Amino acid sequence: MLGSFFPYQIPQEPVRLITELSKLPMTRTAHEPELEQHLRTLAEAAQLWLFKFLQVSSTDGEYYSTRLTHHVPEDIYNQHSAMTDELDDTGLDLHSKLLAYQKYYASF
Repeated sequence: MLGSFFPYQIPQEPVRLITELSKLPMTRTAHEPELEQHLRTLAEAAQLWLFKFLQVSSTDGEYYSTRLTHHVPEDIYNQHSAMTDELDDTGLDLHSKLLAYQKYYASF
C-alpha cells in the first residue's frame, strides 16, 4: 500500500492501518523474543512514518494530501520537498521491516 500512494490523494484507510501498526506492542503480547523484536521494530518504523507524514500532510476531503495548499517561498517549498522525500525513505524502511516480519512469519 505504501508504494501505491499518490501523494496528492492518500486514502485514509492505509494511514489508519499504519496508526494501528504503530501501537502493536501495546495491543499484542509476543510469545517469544524474536517475535517481540519484530513487533517493536514494526511499531517504531510505523511511528516514525506517522510522525513524518503528519508534518507534511493535510486532509483533503476523504483523503490526505502532501500538496502545499498555497503558494510559499522557494525555501519553504524546498524544505517541504525534502520532508516528503524523507517520508518516502521512511516508507521504504517500513516496507522492508514488514517484509522481514513476513519472512519470519512464513518460516513457521
